[in-house]
Amino acid sequence: MMVILWWLAGNEQCCDMIIDRWYAEGWVEMHESCRQRHLMMPGAPHHQGNSHLRQYAARWSASHGGEPCPPIKAWALAHKGKATSDVNYNPADPPEAYNHVTVHSRLSEYNSMATEVHGPDFDPSTEPIDGEVVMRVRGGKKHGRYWIGDSLIDTASTPTLAQIRARSTSSSSAILPRQSTTEIQMEALKAQMQRDFKAQLLAQQQAWAAQQQAQQQAWAAERERMQQDLRQTQEASQQNQMQLALAFQFMQTMGSQMGLSPP
Repeated sequence: MMVILWWLAGNEQCCDMIIDRWYAEGWVEMHESCRQRHLMMPGAPHHQGNSHLRQYAARWSASHGGEPCPPIKAWALAHKGKATSDVNYNPADPPEAYNHVTVHSRLSEYNSMATEVHGPDFDPSTEPIDGEVVMRVRGGKKHGRYWIGDSLIDTASTPTLAQIRARSTSSSSAILPRQSTTEIQMEALKAQMQRDFKAQLLAQQQAWAAQQQAQQQAWAAERERMQQDLRQTQEASQQNQMQLALAFQFMQTMGSQMGLSPP
């Protein structure tokens, strides 16, 4: 006797289809592969829980004084922290600001493509997600899901990849191939190494500049000390000369009083 899943009560046909899929050839292997890939993630995939992204945006807005939370901003924030936490979206945030390295690259590539398609005055963070841009930026859907903001894109008004290719011209924005998670992680690692190298180089330059400044200050102090010694020597020489002149004058005066001629 089959027990119908509680969340499918009243829809036995749908339950049968799901169970048949679970027993389909290759499904277990694919499920386990996805599970292992999910376990390799350094943190939670997102922070919206079981709520829709629109609900997350509404909670974030309510927790931040009614500040608007457009779709791209909501998607980014859901990968930074809970709606009630002190998180905000800044396109300049580094990859480590998000819970996964792919989030930063997706946002950067979407923003770049959206600006290319709609012009430099277009602000992706305040506008609805453009489904066609999402399709172009990383080669359409994968496993039936959009590359970014899947739950916020209107599938009815978003053209398929075939339709986009058919109407594209030489002046249209390119349709980029979708990268694998490994490729994105490698790019993120490369970018992190470049940032670390730049930070190390900057630290070395600052240390060298500080050393040069300290050396110049030491030279200046030594030069001042030598000049002071020279002044003291000159003053002492002048005093000696004055004393000798006074002594000579005294001897001349004494000699004249005694009737002696000067030497």
